[in-house]
Amino acid sequence: MNSIERSAGIALLAVATLGTIGTAEGPAELVVRHIAVVDGAGRLLPDRDIVVRGTRITMLAPAGQPLPPAKTLIDGRGKFAIAGLVDADARTAAFTPAAAQALLARGVTTIADPNGNPARLERWRQDLASGRAYGPKLAPACAREGGVAAASAPEALDAVHDALARLVAEGRTPAAAIATFTRENARALRLDAVGTLAPGHAADFLVLTANPLEDIRASRAIDAVVFRGEVLTQAHIRMLRRGTLPPPTPPGAGR
Repeated sequence: MNSIERSAGIALLAVATLGTIGTAEGPAELVVRHIAVVDGAGRLLPDRDIVVRGTRITMLAPAGQPLPPAKTLIDGRGKFAIAGLVDADARTAAFTPAAAQALLARGVTTIADPNGNPARLERWRQDLASGRAYGPKLAPACAREGGVAAASAPEALDAVHDALARLVAEGRTPAAAIATFTRENARALRLDAVGTLAPGHAADFLVLTANPLEDIRASRAIDAVVFRGEVLTQAHIRMLRRGTLPPPTPPGAGR
């Protein structure tokens, strides 16, 4: 092999190596490119890439780094990501399975019911964990610690969004209001990997079409809900709002 052939071989090897950066683990469930992220402290991090594997965020970094192939790719340009909303004082006795779906469609990905019927809550938890139903994650009531921000009408599907608007009307910044119903409520429930977008944390977040730090009403402008690593698109959200999204096939079904 002459020097030209060796050089060409080295170049081809370099290209092949660059093409496999970040792909050793196989395709990611989701890659979101070029999105603005509102972090747990309410700061805006512009132009970020997010990688989700399984049910966790594995990378959140400035855009431009090597990314793995993905089963689902979201172009986040012009969009904003915030952590899924946490209702720490829900009233699940008023919920039907359809209402639970509708709540998820509104971006509420975690709830706690400190006064709920334990047997009913356990059945709900099992249905969610097994894939027999769609709805927000249910935090253990016994984990509750300290004060939480509660919506004034917990049985109302838009209560959390109404509470965000109320906090801003009372003088809080949109950043502080969002932090209250994400990071702070998650902390009060002692949920360490919920309420903040960060590597290692639960892949539960909202993709918004407008900046909620400029207008808190943008919390309702949901383009997609990422829940347990699964992307719920506008088509899914419309069915969730009606309570008609078929649950995923339970593991082992049909075998």
